[in-house]
Amino acid sequence: MPHPNVLLAQLIASRICHDLISPVGAINNGVELFDMAGGSPRPEMGLIRDSASNASGRIRLFRLAFGAAHRDQAVSASEMATLLRTAFSGPLRVIWAQSDTIIRPRAQAACLAILCLERCLPGGGEIVVSGSAEALSISSASPTLRRHDPFWAILDGGPIPEDLPPAEIQFALLPDIARQNGFHITSEHAETSAKISF
Repeated sequence: MPHPNVLLAQLIASRICHDLISPVGAINNGVELFDMAGGSPRPEMGLIRDSASNASGRIRLFRLAFGAAHRDQAVSASEMATLLRTAFSGPLRVIWAQSDTIIRPRAQAACLAILCLERCLPGGGEIVVSGSAEALSISSASPTLRRHDPFWAILDGGPIPEDLPPAEIQFALLPDIARQNGFHITSEHAETSAKISF
């Protein structure tokens, strides 16, 4: 069971994401209606379409990564693949390469691990999630991989810096989620590759 303050933060994240997804979805629907009405293709409409789709994907990702997650909830492989495809539509690709349905806390941990690896790939690249329902491996390789100390050390049990930037919060949350659910995290970070397993 998470600490009451952590649970409160997770519920706040769930609420914010839940409330944001409806208006962003409405923008997507509006663009589709414009297209169906035979509106002439315009570059600004394409920008709105792409931005709304990306925002919707990222909000859904953040809801799973930072929101409340219960062990009696499950997420299918197809749901995860769709979520990640819409959340990462730019130069960074995330491939969900395992076929098992997993419990929501493990899906949450996978999303946090993906966000950790994303910070190591500022120029884009590819992240692959493989393994099974009981053992996931999230890995990436790139000749321009960025070493992300001191934040990477948090995954190995290092202290959380008092001035941890908001953009790095996933490094602090992942070990906490793992402890709550009995997952054992291992992490590897070399010059051109990085991997998180649990």
